[in-house]
Amino acid sequence: MRYARVAMGVLLLSMVGSSCTCEKAAPPLPAAQNPDTFSERGGGIAKKSPQKVAATTPTPKAEQLAAATTPTVSPELPKDFPSEVPVYEGAQVSGVQDLANNGHNVIFSTTGSVADVNRFYHDKLSKAGWEVTQQFDRGTHAFMTYKKGNILANVTISEDSRNPGQQVIAVMYEEQKPLDFDEF
Repeated sequence: MRYARVAMGVLLLSMVGSSCTCEKAAPPLPAAQNPDTFSERGGGIAKKSPQKVAATTPTPKAEQLAAATTPTVSPELPKDFPSEVPVYEGAQVSGVQDLANNGHNVIFSTTGSVADVNRFYHDKLSKAGWEVTQQFDRGTHAFMTYKKGNILANVTISEDSRNPGQQVIAVMYEEQKPLDFDEF
């Protein structure tokens, strides 16, 4: 039994020692994986050294890129905005985004505090018969999901990081339609 333990120990040490690659140089990468070559139809093409090219157009700033890729928004309340969802007093429509399933996200801007806006929507929608299905409040931002009949409305309130003293209210709503198949 003692010899078996010694033999196992020697075998284990030899395996650990043989797998150590700290003294060995890494083998060169194949042309397809080598960052110094480009592969085109399996053949390696040597990478040329970088050349300086005079810029003819200025590099776009992050704000310009974001504006170019952001979907367009219109600052009007959609015609199908649920009449039972109130608009916070003094809030201005900043934009409207069309969503999947004929949903919309309406963005408002207001000077009311997050707590006041949160309380306003909770009180008004609860009194109008909307069921609260989710609720989260962290002081500087709040999120609630309401459901009434087949209408689902999410209300998100947060501080506007670009405009101190302003809050953003996002009201996302959609009409839930029955599934084409039985739920399981």
